[in-house]
Amino acid sequence: MINNNLQIDFNFGKLNLNSTPMKSEIDASRRDYQIEEQDSQLSLSKEFSEVEIDYTQTLEDLGYYGLVRVREQSANEGMQTALETIGRIASFGDQLQQIENEGNPLIDQVLQEIWPEKELNLGLVPENPPDINFVEGGVNTDYTPGDVQVDLEDIAKRAYIESGSLNIDVNPKPHIDIRVE
Repeated sequence: MINNNLQIDFNFGKLNLNSTPMKSEIDASRRDYQIEEQDSQLSLSKEFSEVEIDYTQTLEDLGYYGLVRVREQSANEGMQTALETIGRIASFGDQLQQIENEGNPLIDQVLQEIWPEKELNLGLVPENPPDINFVEGGVNTDYTPGDVQVDLEDIAKRAYIESGSLNIDVNPKPHIDIRVE
């Protein structure tokens, strides 16, 4: 049998920590600034709608003519009336030459001139409606948006830092002593 003794001696060490904190400071000076503002601009303009009505043909259907048309129509009617009158007078002369025929041509001619047979045509509604054109108006908008301009003075930020420290000291030092006796 072996008879040995095991002897263990130990000592815990002591750890001493000494620290100083870091110091810091930031220079946050105030910045100067300028603000320039431009107002927004809005302008509106409008174009009026227009209704164009040409009722020339409608009035002519009812017998109302423009000056140029009246002049042309009067010239044509004057020429036609002159030709018809010449023909009628010649016809009267021919009728009076045939006096030997029965009847009284002179009285017939007078009655025909006093009460001529004429055609009467009444038109209450024009045949052609007026020509109506519509030109659409509108609103024109001119808009310039406003603007804000901010100018900041450029100042650098400064940080002041002083480092801290950490000192570690072990006293007494730890040890372990193992012996076999």
